[in-house]
Amino acid sequence: MDEEARYLIVGLGNPGAAYEKTRHNVGFNIVKSFAAKHGMVFKHASHLIGDFAQGNMRPLHKSACLEKTGHFDEISISSEPAYAGRPIGGERESKDREMGVFNKHDHLCNGLNKTLLLLPATYMNSSGDAVRRCVDYFKVPLDHFMVVCDDVALPIGAIRMRTKGSSGGHNGLKSIAAHLNTEHYARLRVGVSGPKAEKLADYVLGKFSQEESKIIQDVCLKAIQALELWLTVGIARAMQAANAKVKEKEGENNG
Repeated sequence: MDEEARYLIVGLGNPGAAYEKTRHNVGFNIVKSFAAKHGMVFKHASHLIGDFAQGNMRPLHKSACLEKTGHFDEISISSEPAYAGRPIGGERESKDREMGVFNKHDHLCNGLNKTLLLLPATYMNSSGDAVRRCVDYFKVPLDHFMVVCDDVALPIGAIRMRTKGSSGGHNGLKSIAAHLNTEHYARLRVGVSGPKAEKLADYVLGKFSQEESKIIQDVCLKAIQALELWLTVGIARAMQAANAKVKEKEGENNG
């Protein structure tokens, strides 16, 4: 990974205050929280048909520790955005190396990783239009692209990261696949459970109960950490950590 590497994270949802706390907007909310944690500010970008933010990331701890533990909390990344002016090289980098921040397993040891965030303003069913514009505009390789979305097939509290897959009936993923002409792109799916009696459309556009909201707050933290792992140590180890509990509950045969 070089200094010019660009990574794109897209949160799926519907724009507007009426949809802010709905199940279908989990992707929006997680990416917004990721941006807030790392000092990134969203601004509307009409040419991208959405709200856009960007910043630079670098690891602060040895990524090799994940190989031993498989836990999220062994790794963190800088909360400083691109404009914070953290230098590459010189005395600061020498000190980082002395402290063991850089090692042969770190993907970012040769520089900062430019992270792009997008919240499409197209409404869910047309998300692919904004995604395609952003991918083309910034020339983002598809293996540097991640979608965050809700999933009614996963129990609330679960997250799952995959490198590819079908839409599973999710209209936002279906739109993205149509515009990119492939289903080979990474996605972080966040469980919201499925409806018991009401129609699916009404359910996903409904809001979480008070009890569910508490669970989603914890899930948001896990999802942010999974994204950080993806950016710092790569998809394989991010999946290992993010999917561990899901595999225990659902078995190895479900993809």
